[in-house]
Amino acid sequence: MERRAHFFGNDSGEVRFIGSVPTPWPSWLIAAHPDRAEPTPLKNFLGALTGYVTKFDSDEQRAQADVDFIQKRFGYPEEDIRAWLKTVRWAEDCTAIPGKVIVDTLNILDKAGVVKRPMDGFNVEDFTNNEVVRLV
Repeated sequence: MERRAHFFGNDSGEVRFIGSVPTPWPSWLIAAHPDRAEPTPLKNFLGALTGYVTKFDSDEQRAQADVDFIQKRFGYPEEDIRAWLKTVRWAEDCTAIPGKVIVDTLNILDKAGVVKRPMDGFNVEDFTNNEVVRLV
Protein backbone atom coordinates (compact mmCIF):
# COMPACT_ATOMS: atom_id res chain seq x y z
CA MET A 1 0.00 0.00 0.00
CA GLU A 2 1.37 3.39 -0.98
CA ARG A 3 1.57 5.96 1.81
CA ARG A 4 1.08 9.59 0.92
CA ALA A 5 2.51 12.20 3.24
CA HIS A 6 0.59 15.36 4.02
CA PHE A 7 2.36 18.53 5.04
CA PHE A 8 1.08 21.85 6.32
CA GLY A 9 2.77 25.07 5.26
CA ASN A 10 2.25 28.73 6.12
CA ASP A 11 3.41 32.15 4.98
CA SER A 12 6.57 31.93 7.12
CA GLY A 13 7.81 29.11 4.91
CA GLU A 14 7.75 26.60 7.75
CA VAL A 15 6.49 23.14 6.93
CA ARG A 16 5.50 20.46 9.40
CA PHE A 17 4.43 16.88 8.87
CA ILE A 18 0.83 16.32 9.97
CA GLY A 19 0.27 12.70 8.96
CA SER A 20 0.01 10.22 6.14
CA VAL A 21 -2.85 8.40 4.49
CA PRO A 22 -2.30 5.01 2.88
CA THR A 23 -3.92 4.66 -0.53
CA PRO A 24 -5.67 1.40 -1.42
CA TRP A 25 -3.70 1.06 -4.65
CA PRO A 26 -0.05 1.07 -5.70
CA SER A 27 1.35 4.41 -6.76
CA TRP A 28 2.18 3.16 -10.26
CA LEU A 29 -0.40 1.37 -12.38
CA ILE A 30 -0.90 1.39 -16.12
CA ALA A 31 -4.42 1.59 -17.46
CA ALA A 32 -5.19 1.19 -21.15
CA HIS A 33 -8.42 1.63 -23.06
CA PRO A 34 -9.32 -1.54 -25.00
CA ASP A 35 -10.15 0.46 -28.15
CA ARG A 36 -6.88 2.41 -28.08
CA ALA A 37 -4.25 -0.12 -27.03
CA GLU A 38 -3.66 -3.36 -28.89
CA PRO A 39 -3.06 -6.32 -26.54
CA THR A 40 0.20 -7.62 -28.07
CA PRO A 41 2.22 -4.36 -28.00
CA LEU A 42 0.88 -3.58 -24.54
CA LYS A 43 1.85 -7.01 -23.21
CA ASN A 44 5.30 -6.65 -24.82
CA PHE A 45 5.70 -3.23 -23.17
CA LEU A 46 4.73 -4.59 -19.75
CA GLY A 47 7.12 -7.51 -20.18
CA ALA A 48 9.99 -5.19 -21.05
CA LEU A 49 9.04 -2.87 -18.19
CA THR A 50 9.31 -5.82 -15.80
CA GLY A 51 12.96 -6.19 -16.80
CA TYR A 52 13.72 -2.54 -16.12
CA VAL A 53 11.84 -2.55 -12.82
CA THR A 54 13.63 -5.71 -11.70
CA LYS A 55 17.01 -4.15 -12.46
CA PHE A 56 16.12 -0.85 -10.74
CA ASP A 57 14.83 -2.71 -7.68
CA SER A 58 17.93 -4.88 -7.29
CA ASP A 59 20.08 -4.52 -4.17
CA GLU A 60 23.07 -3.72 -6.37
CA GLN A 61 21.26 -0.81 -8.07
CA ARG A 62 19.75 0.46 -4.82
CA ALA A 63 23.23 0.64 -3.29
CA GLN A 64 24.28 3.57 -5.48
CA ALA A 65 23.03 3.72 -9.08
CA ASP A 66 19.39 4.33 -8.07
CA VAL A 67 20.49 7.00 -5.61
CA ASP A 68 22.57 8.74 -8.28
CA PHE A 69 19.74 8.56 -10.83
CA ILE A 70 17.10 9.98 -8.47
CA GLN A 71 19.45 12.67 -7.19
CA LYS A 72 20.42 13.78 -10.71
CA ARG A 73 16.88 13.57 -12.11
CA PHE A 74 14.93 15.09 -9.22
CA GLY A 75 17.51 16.88 -7.07
CA TYR A 76 16.62 15.20 -3.78
CA PRO A 77 19.25 14.95 -1.03
CA GLU A 78 21.04 11.60 -0.89
CA GLU A 79 19.95 11.01 2.72
CA ASP A 80 16.26 11.40 1.76
CA ILE A 81 16.64 9.10 -1.23
CA ARG A 82 18.27 6.36 0.83
CA ALA A 83 15.56 6.63 3.50
CA TRP A 84 12.83 6.47 0.85
CA LEU A 85 14.42 3.48 -0.90
CA LYS A 86 14.19 1.56 2.39
CA THR A 87 10.40 2.01 2.40
CA VAL A 88 9.45 1.48 -1.24
CA ARG A 89 9.02 -1.66 -3.30
CA TRP A 90 8.04 -2.26 -6.91
CA ALA A 91 5.99 -4.90 -8.65
CA GLU A 92 8.00 -7.98 -9.51
CA ASP A 93 5.89 -8.73 -12.58
CA CYS A 94 4.21 -5.87 -14.45
CA THR A 95 2.04 -8.38 -16.35
CA ALA A 96 0.32 -9.51 -13.13
CA ILE A 97 -2.16 -7.59 -11.02
CA PRO A 98 -3.75 -8.68 -7.76
CA GLY A 99 -7.52 -8.80 -8.08
CA LYS A 100 -7.70 -7.30 -4.58
CA VAL A 101 -6.05 -4.12 -5.86
CA ILE A 102 -8.79 -3.71 -8.45
CA VAL A 103 -11.60 -4.48 -6.01
CA ASP A 104 -10.22 -2.18 -3.29
CA THR A 105 -9.74 0.63 -5.81
CA LEU A 106 -13.26 0.23 -7.20
CA ASN A 107 -14.73 0.21 -3.70
CA ILE A 108 -12.98 3.50 -2.86
CA LEU A 109 -14.06 5.04 -6.17
CA ASP A 110 -17.62 3.87 -5.48
CA LYS A 111 -17.60 5.52 -2.05
CA ALA A 112 -16.26 8.70 -3.65
CA GLY A 113 -19.07 8.65 -6.21
CA VAL A 114 -16.72 8.25 -9.17
CA VAL A 115 -18.07 4.84 -10.25
CA LYS A 116 -21.31 3.09 -9.42
CA ARG A 117 -21.26 -0.42 -7.99
CA PRO A 118 -23.42 -2.86 -9.98
CA MET A 119 -26.18 -4.59 -8.01
CA ASP A 120 -24.19 -7.85 -7.96
CA GLY A 121 -20.87 -6.15 -7.16
CA PHE A 122 -17.78 -5.55 -9.25
CA ASN A 123 -16.43 -8.33 -11.46
CA VAL A 124 -12.65 -7.93 -11.65
CA GLU A 125 -12.52 -9.66 -15.02
CA ASP A 126 -14.55 -6.76 -16.46
CA PHE A 127 -11.59 -4.49 -15.73
CA THR A 128 -8.76 -6.63 -17.09
CA ASN A 129 -7.77 -8.11 -20.43
CA ASN A 130 -6.37 -11.60 -19.94
CA GLU A 131 -4.50 -11.25 -23.24
CA VAL A 132 -2.40 -8.57 -21.53
CA VAL A 133 -2.30 -9.25 -17.79
CA ARG A 134 -3.08 -12.06 -15.44
CA LEU A 135 -4.97 -11.75 -12.21
CA VAL A 136 -3.18 -13.04 -9.14
